[in-house]
Amino acid sequence: MRDDIRKAGIRHVDDVQATNRELLERALHMRCVSYLAQEKAKLLTLTIGELDRSRRAATGRASALRVERDDLTREKDAAEVRNLMLEELHRTLEDRVRERTAALEASNRELVREIQERKRAEEERERLWAQLLHAQKMEVLGQLAAGVAHDFNNLLGVIGGFAELALGRLDPESFVAEDLGAIREATQRAVLLSRQLLAFSRKQPAELCAVSLVRVVEGLGKLLRRTLGDEITLELALEGAEGLNVRGDSAQLELLLLNLAVNARDAMPRGGRLTIRVRRGPEEGAPGPEGEGGDVAIVEVTDTGEGIDPELHERIFEPFFTTKGPAHGTGLGLATVREVAVQHGGSVTVRSAPGKGTTFLVRLPLTAEVAEERQVVRPAVLPRGRECVLVVDDEHAIRRLIRETLAPLGYDVLEAGRADEALALLRGGERTVDLLLTDFFMPEVNGLELAQIASQLKPRLRVVLMTARGSEAISAALERGGGLGYVSKPFSPAHLAIYVRRILDRAA
Repeated sequence: MRDDIRKAGIRHVDDVQATNRELLERALHMRCVSYLAQEKAKLLTLTIGELDRSRRAATGRASALRVERDDLTREKDAAEVRNLMLEELHRTLEDRVRERTAALEASNRELVREIQERKRAEEERERLWAQLLHAQKMEVLGQLAAGVAHDFNNLLGVIGGFAELALGRLDPESFVAEDLGAIREATQRAVLLSRQLLAFSRKQPAELCAVSLVRVVEGLGKLLRRTLGDEITLELALEGAEGLNVRGDSAQLELLLLNLAVNARDAMPRGGRLTIRVRRGPEEGAPGPEGEGGDVAIVEVTDTGEGIDPELHERIFEPFFTTKGPAHGTGLGLATVREVAVQHGGSVTVRSAPGKGTTFLVRLPLTAEVAEERQVVRPAVLPRGRECVLVVDDEHAIRRLIRETLAPLGYDVLEAGRADEALALLRGGERTVDLLLTDFFMPEVNGLELAQIASQLKPRLRVVLMTARGSEAISAALERGGGLGYVSKPFSPAHLAIYVRRILDRAA
């Protein structure tokens, strides 16, 4: 029963709500009808004139709106035209900016190139100027060395020559012989220094012939071992090097090797190993493996010493440059090595680093000529002769040395201090002169001029020039041949005796 009452109540509430909505809708409808009736009454009260004015006003406003719209359209079109013009101007400006930027970049590149070229030209000018100064310095040093060498080597020749003659007359066990041996060794060191000066100044004359590098290295081995001392092991790697001959002066090549050996010895104060290897190889800078084939002979001198800083690799060949200190080096050794290599048409390079030892590579052009076997000097069995030798030298001591060398060997020795005295002896006819042994640098008439005059008087006369320094005239005369001989001062008595015999035997 309760449920029936609750359900009846709910239905009653719903009926009330529905009745309220219906009444609200009717009230709204009535208000709308009343509003529309009022508006209709207002419209009915308007006259035709008022409606026409309203229409014209509306039409005017519409025309004004069309005019305004047209103006806006024209302004819009003008704005679009301006935008197009601005875009075109922007593109033109961008093109001009790009062109100008490209032109500026090209100008900058050209300017940088000109600056670089100017810098290179300035560096080249400085390099050439340094080379000129170096060449002038070398020329002055060469002239100084050549001027001193003549008198200096004459003195060395006299000292060393008479010391050797005296040694040959004394008992080897005599204390005097020991003193004379010390004099001879000191003279040899002085001769080496003189030759170094002449070599790097290119005033050292050369006797060019086919030379076997193997023979040169083997012949120098004994002297090198004595020079290096017991703490340094000398190894000669000459396997496969037979037949590697160069056209050069064996004495200068020995000087080159001796300087490299002394340089290596000083780089190994606590001992080490020095290896001299002779092999065939390519020219400097040539492609291909370093140890295969090639058209040059390579003398490779390697030590296990302290090494050389790479920054000094070029400077070490400069004359008088040394890292040993004034008490241990003159700075001429490696300068001599380079000049001797250059005079023989070759070159020298270095490979080294601190603590890793040093390797010098001397490249020399090969020759197809067969090297002559070098005659071993043995003072006790010097060759003898009965020919007449005319000695011409303005130094009395030199003439005496030559006379005391050749006369005991059976030669008839004539002496002259000047060219006119020598020509008088040649014209006298009291003794047929077989060999003219003359100094080149003499007052008034030099040795080459004397040789030319003497050859006209005695066509079969053999001539040997003696000099301590070279000259272009001597080099040209030796190139022409014609039997002209040459011996470099200072010379040992044994070397002179052997050379004189060889020249006379060639005449026969």
